Amino acid sequence: MRHVLLATRYVKAFSNCFDNDKVKQLQALDRFISKIKLESDTIKMLDDPTISLSKKIKVLNIYVPKANKMLINFLSLLVKRDRFFLLSDMEIVVERMIYDLKNQVSATAYASASLQASDQSTIIAYLKSYFNKDVDLNMIVDESILAGVRVESNNIIFDATLDNSLKNLKLAFQ
Repeated sequence: MRHVLLATRYVKAFSNCFDNDKVKQLQALDRFISKIKLESDTIKMLDDPTISLSKKIKVLNIYVPKANKMLINFLSLLVKRDRFFLLSDMEIVVERMIYDLKNQVSATAYASASLQASDQSTIIAYLKSYFNKDVDLNMIVDESILAGVRVESNNIIFDATLDNSLKNLKLAFQ
């Protein structure tokens, strides 16, 4: 999280190279990052200053489709400038940019049990009116929650859990 600003600059520069298919290209970058994160040895090799640039470029070509020259050039630039360590921060930035371009927002709902479809649609409708964007809702069952729901989206937390209500009640009586 330390290099988010620098990662944002690189991802914006990459996306500004495209007029029509920004989402498609950002999704290709996201797929590459997801794929390469699983290969820790490859990441170490790409960060290693003792390995020649040509070998690093050959390794990149293994992971990227040959038809996507812009992605290959972008990743080559990261390797040449010793900025490959930005990939973990870029993953967050790319995901956020894809949602922005699709006019969507990602939300995660935590509940003690899986919610019914009607409850999920109520949460989605509320978030849709709050953010004025379509909502991509992910459900997570959290056994530590006694009752209620906690929804997190864009660093905003909507906490309707029993624990939060009891804390607010306790503060009211102090």
